[in-house]
Amino acid sequence: MRIATTVICLILAAVGYGQDADEIERLFNNGDFEAVVEKGTRLLEADTDELIVCHLVGRALTELKQFEQAKPLLKKTTVKSAPGWMKSWSFGYLGICNYATGNLKESESNFKKAVKLNATKNSTKFAARRLKLLQLPEYAKYWETIETDNIRFYVQPGHQIADLKKYCSERNAAFIENNHFFNAAPYKKIDFFVWSNPEEGKKILGEEIGFANSDFCMINAKINQTKGHEITHILCDYGIKPNKKNRLINEGVAVAFDLTNRNRVELAKSANQKNMKIKDFFNESSRLPEDIIYPVGGALIEYLRTKNDNERLKRLLKEQTYEALLETYGIEIIEEFERKIMF
Repeated sequence: MRIATTVICLILAAVGYGQDADEIERLFNNGDFEAVVEKGTRLLEADTDELIVCHLVGRALTELKQFEQAKPLLKKTTVKSAPGWMKSWSFGYLGICNYATGNLKESESNFKKAVKLNATKNSTKFAARRLKLLQLPEYAKYWETIETDNIRFYVQPGHQIADLKKYCSERNAAFIENNHFFNAAPYKKIDFFVWSNPEEGKKILGEEIGFANSDFCMINAKINQTKGHEITHILCDYGIKPNKKNRLINEGVAVAFDLTNRNRVELAKSANQKNMKIKDFFNESSRLPEDIIYPVGGALIEYLRTKNDNERLKRLLKEQTYEALLETYGIEIIEEFERKIMF
């Protein structure tokens, strides 16, 4: 009887553990990285060999920029017994962690292993894109280099910038000005690549020039981009460490802190031709074009900044959901803003 009871208990424990692992996977897919780490760590204390939990906690720690803590967990999930998709993603995330902790050769090896596995389309693309970024300084070694306190600039020949030192100084000043709000401490200086020929950059990197990569503390920019936009993405990721991202807020904060004097409310109103509600922008943010989501998001963040409550705004940047907006600011403030951007 005692044996039967023990067997039943073990079965129930296994079922419960499986349900917990499923819950961690759901949390990860929803972008609840802090919850993944909290719940997953508790499970790992009971069974450190559960691959899926190690894998997801390692990836969540990487997303939260806790690179050293992530590495041992990710290494555990590159063993032979791990499924191919898991090994591929683990090598990709290990590449990020090793880059961030100064192990560049190891990082390159990680990305190459992920690409060689070719386990899934997304994991291969993820690693291949970052491998190109890793190799970019070698490509740009003959570009003009200017180093400031917070940013290392690589400027492609043929730029025709009249005063290059002033150009770089203004962007370093943008870092300082915006960081009064974000209070970020990236693990290294930002590598800022200025492309005088963006089409060439697109061919090399496989995407349109004009983006930031926080994992690498790297920006690839066109010459005429605003001073603050891409820098803000990195400052937000290291200062706020968003637990959930929504394109309306993630791009909106970069527009609101781009250090231009544009009338963002008027631009948002012009973009909102369908008189959409803010909840609709949240729900449809992934499919809306830049010329709609950027101005509306920028105007929303700028409007919330006028409430002079940085802590409330930081809570929203941490948890970028409509529910968080509603809970933090209330329906009256949301509706007041909606009236400003509707015809």
